[in-house]
Amino acid sequence: MNAAAFLLLFLHQICSTVEQVVFKKAADRLQDHDLKNLRDILSFAGKTLLIPLVWLGFILVIGAWVFWFGLLTYVDLNIAILIDSLQYVMIFLVSFFVLKERIHWTRLLGAALIMLGVFLALKG
Repeated sequence: MNAAAFLLLFLHQICSTVEQVVFKKAADRLQDHDLKNLRDILSFAGKTLLIPLVWLGFILVIGAWVFWFGLLTYVDLNIAILIDSLQYVMIFLVSFFVLKERIHWTRLLGAALIMLGVFLALKG
């Protein structure tokens, strides 16, 4: 993988990871809701769209897509998607260190297996 592909991958991973954190922070502001019917759903959607973090998340989604499309011009999809699975590990780490979420040892093992799987796939 050349330097341009690596940079695009890195930027995609950063955008995608920060996007998830931003959406989680926005979702934490929407605690009390009951989605029983269409009116409740539309009201919830309206409240969601009033949160600035949601709009930041949308911008990050677009950024991640742009970087992803750029990456796909350099590497095969089967390689890109394997490397992209490292995003799960990044979000796992960010949720622990930034959001202070509790981590069970089985999730830690799962993250390690993802990293091992990516390493093995890229080695072959």
